[in-house]
Amino acid sequence: MHKVNARTVAVALTLFFILLQQGCCSAAGNKLIVKKVIDGDSFIVSDQGNEKTLNLTFIDAPEREQPFGREAKTFLESIVLNKVIHLSESGEVMVGEQNVNITLLQAGMAWLSPQTQRYGQQFSFSEAQSDAMNNGKGLWSLAHELRIPPWVWREQSKHPSRPKHRRPVNRHIGNDHQTGNGNDR
Repeated sequence: MHKVNARTVAVALTLFFILLQQGCCSAAGNKLIVKKVIDGDSFIVSDQGNEKTLNLTFIDAPEREQPFGREAKTFLESIVLNKVIHLSESGEVMVGEQNVNITLLQAGMAWLSPQTQRYGQQFSFSEAQSDAMNNGKGLWSLAHELRIPPWVWREQSKHPSRPKHRRPVNRHIGNDHQTGNGNDR
């Protein structure tokens, strides 16, 4: 696992819990209104007039400048923009009964975050991503060399001398599916 990934998750979880303590999203299920979508996995919400930035947990969407980044942002906008959302106890975003995190994976608009298995979400999230992969949905329709996970993309962006289109290492997991997220056994 990359050190950047662990740090990113730690920051995201820390921010989530800080927001909980500050009154935004004060309890799971609190109603929030999405005011602006930033990219394929983050947006600005209004909670009683206070605006806060939230990042979707358990998934990682392509960055805006990355292949399929704009499509992921547009797709997320179509689901959440100007809508009331709820946060589940585990931090997943719900629009009515729709789990936004899983919907993005099913549509091929995001990767399963490498840290997901730590939080007991592996099965439903892996299943959603596998379905998108097997059916060539969203980013899984791109040529393999263009399917660079965002955490690899961000790491490469920090080091301009590294090639931009390095192939991620795929390893087989128990059910013979490849996620390409670097978290496989």
